[in-house]
Amino acid sequence: MLLLNSPRHQRGVALILSLILLTAVTFLAILGLEGSSLNLKKVSNTQKSEEAFQCAFSELEIHFAETTQNSSDVLDTLNEARFNTTVAGDGTLSWASVQGTSVAPCPGSTTFEVVYTGDININNTLNNDTSAGTFEYLRFDLIATSSIAGIFGSSQVLGIDRIAPKVQ
Repeated sequence: MLLLNSPRHQRGVALILSLILLTAVTFLAILGLEGSSLNLKKVSNTQKSEEAFQCAFSELEIHFAETTQNSSDVLDTLNEARFNTTVAGDGTLSWASVQGTSVAPCPGSTTFEVVYTGDININNTLNNDTSAGTFEYLRFDLIATSSIAGIFGSSQVLGIDRIAPKVQ
């Protein structure tokens, strides 16, 4: 009669079973490392995209603050954008953008431009007093664009209105 419990018949079973388990555990460990590596790349890309957004946004904040303080540099840029017009073949006016000076400290490159988007005439008379004159709202778009490593970028636009005496 053949005895299966004898040590002579079980010599290689434990070794083969342990090698199969070791292979399975190694395979799971490799899958876990690849997954964490992929997640690390995703987080890094998200961080760079957010950094590009923050650069463009801080550029807009700085220039908007200067427009509210009537900074001469920004007002000169706004006036240049206002009178930087081109006339199309059908006689319609279009305004070209004017490059401003980038001031936000950001990695990569940051550009700033101003585009005049038109005006709305208003008649500002107080109790029919025409000495107040006619004013107009001047509409501008402040555009900040940032790029990090040429891959991650963000472009932010802020529309502002300025009120000024109408140019006759």
